[in-house]
Amino acid sequence: MSPDSRNRFRLQDDEEVTAVRVDVYPDGGFSRLHLLGQLSPQALSAAISQWLLRLPAQASSRVLLDAGLGGIGVSELSDKQLLSLAW
Repeated sequence: MSPDSRNRFRLQDDEEVTAVRVDVYPDGGFSRLHLLGQLSPQALSAAISQWLLRLPAQASSRVLLDAGLGGIGVSELSDKQLLSLAW
């Protein structure tokens, strides 16, 4: 990999990636990371669930209320309900 340049790694279309590891060393050199692709429905619903759980309680309640899912706990939401929150 070259510093101060775009380093691209193309994967096979049918190859599923479940994690990305980036090692950053204290030499002052990490600016941006762009990952292109699509999440599987299961991964997207898990990401939405984790996002809701990390929000302050009042904020996550407001998100669910605005989506018509008020009164339901995050852990009780189905994948379909979680995916309805995706933009």
